[in-house]
Amino acid sequence: MNTDRPDASPDHPAPPRTPAVVGWVCVVALVSFVHVGHWPGHATDVDPANFRLALERYDIARDTPHPPGYPLYVAAGRAAGQVVGAAYAYQLVNLLLHVATATLIVLILLIHTGRSRPAVLAGLLFAAHPIVFAATLAAETYVTDAFYAVSLVLLGTLTARSPRGVWFALILLVAALCSLTRIVSLVLLTPACLYALLWAGSVRSWALRTAAMLAAVAAVLVAGYLTTMQLAGGAEAYRSATDRVMGNAFRGHSVFGGAPLGRHLAMLAKLGVWLGIVALPVAALLIVQLIGAESRKQIVARLARSRVVHVVVLVTAPFLALYALIYYLKPTYLVIVIASMSLLAGLLLSLAQEGRPWTRALSNATAAAVVLGFVFTLYLPKDRLPDPLARLTFDHFVSVDRDMRSLEAALRPAVADGGEVLVSDLPAGVNLYMLRSLLGTNPILREVDGRLLRFDGTWSPYPNPQGLPEQVQARPPAWRLDGFELTRTPVRRTARVP
Repeated sequence: MNTDRPDASPDHPAPPRTPAVVGWVCVVALVSFVHVGHWPGHATDVDPANFRLALERYDIARDTPHPPGYPLYVAAGRAAGQVVGAAYAYQLVNLLLHVATATLIVLILLIHTGRSRPAVLAGLLFAAHPIVFAATLAAETYVTDAFYAVSLVLLGTLTARSPRGVWFALILLVAALCSLTRIVSLVLLTPACLYALLWAGSVRSWALRTAAMLAAVAAVLVAGYLTTMQLAGGAEAYRSATDRVMGNAFRGHSVFGGAPLGRHLAMLAKLGVWLGIVALPVAALLIVQLIGAESRKQIVARLARSRVVHVVVLVTAPFLALYALIYYLKPTYLVIVIASMSLLAGLLLSLAQEGRPWTRALSNATAAAVVLGFVFTLYLPKDRLPDPLARLTFDHFVSVDRDMRSLEAALRPAVADGGEVLVSDLPAGVNLYMLRSLLGTNPILREVDGRLLRFDGTWSPYPNPQGLPEQVQARPPAWRLDGFELTRTPVRRTARVP
């Protein structure tokens, strides 16, 4: 692609202009300020609650965190907790990944096009996206997928014309870190990783380079899988927990796992709607570009030849296939797709700079309007939007955090004496995992058909059949939770199972 400066190329990009650097630093500072100002101090959903407990006890059998396990992410949370405390540990990790991913998007576009303004606008499209904020304000790992994917795109771009062994090693390092963060992510990113490695080897023979590439990626996958499995407690515990969580999702939502066809079609429709929403800015920029282009075939050909486009397709296709074929979808899963769409938007904005003045102006205005729309959505009251769009607003996180603070205050007597908590009803928007993050080791009980069950990731009979009767009788009096109201209540204990 042409660049702003005649001395720029993909291998030797022109240095960014000082105003662009200063402008991006200001963007990062503003995003960080807004992000920190809305950090929730409590778990806001199932996964955040599980990750919060994983700071103290890593046990995927009890969903702390849930399978397939996220050892490196939990380790990063524990390290961040030493700086900002356990309540905000993962928010700090996610903020760093949030701004790092946006910065890498800017850097990729600067290297590939040499144009500062399109690169900064593309970074803004990612950094200000409500789904990205929703995924990083909560203790969730989806931004890690985007970070590793964009890192592969960057390394694949840098090695486009300068294959060296150092790039080979760096790509494998990214793959190794990805495997220890979430092994499934590396499986899905393997096509993009292989594509980047093809251009990174120092061996001239394509056959030898391909063999070395396949062997290296296979070694990283096996090492990451074995490490994750051992940290989970061994092969049997890992397989059992994985089947319970991921296997149930497969059987419950995919027709290939035995789910009803209607449920699978509903999953596909949901994926299509969200993908359309995420891709709308890129579609608008593409339409503007095609209308104003002197040669539409040339625009399409240039995009098709772009190595960034190639890696982006290889990054997003496996994730979309996973959600379309075997897994359910949450909006925050699409962070990696948003990163890809931001890169494509940046390429289109760069092409617009070479076109007619009105095309350039309209493209820039479209990108700016989208960013303003993102900011407007973030600050909307949650009752102005339908669910799940309401969950993408700051008001949602403030509301959930406020309810969790009220519930935490109500539970203090039970936490103080370590007593059992019998759940009659939970406040709206609070689930058992979130309750568990507040109670810690206090047993959470529910009475079903005259029997007491205890919740610790899964329901099991209570008292534990292996527990001694005198230990059971020595427990302090139980409490009953009904919404935000906590009262003392005697609990009828079931007989010990022989």
